[in-house]
Amino acid sequence: MCPTGDAAVGFGDTWGAPRSGGRRHQGVDMIGPRGTPILAIVDGFAVSGERELGGHTIHFVGSDGNNYFYGHLDEYGLLGEVLAGDIIGYMGDTGNADGCHLHYELIRMDGAWMTVARQRVKEDGYPRQVRERIDPLRVLSLRDKDAARLVPGIERPKAPPRLK
Repeated sequence: MCPTGDAAVGFGDTWGAPRSGGRRHQGVDMIGPRGTPILAIVDGFAVSGERELGGHTIHFVGSDGNNYFYGHLDEYGLLGEVLAGDIIGYMGDTGNADGCHLHYELIRMDGAWMTVARQRVKEDGYPRQVRERIDPLRVLSLRDKDAARLVPGIERPKAPPRLK
């Protein structure tokens, strides 16, 4: 499931692009109109937060063993225990966003530990180390919502995800 559901959105594929404070972009930007519903992609637990860079954010602990981060939300939806497909927020441009979009991160909780940029620790209250982030475009498919995620033993898609 895509966090924007069936809504027509564009992508800013800037994974790894340089950002201020020596950090790199560790998510995908889904660009769309303000108020686009943002969905829980799996069952889990959604917690709201406020960050200088991310604005209105949601840290999401998924039942699949992964954590997810949703940033730049305009408003919150259902929080706490949620089911896949529940509306947990609405697209916006809070924080340091340049235009209305959803910043979406996938965090592998069994992944390697990564050192966090000093600016994020100091200004945003992040811990000094976090689990590895992986490029969400590697695991999302807007064309085939039933497509397998990229895991060992499952073949990688032949073409990148595209809008309908």
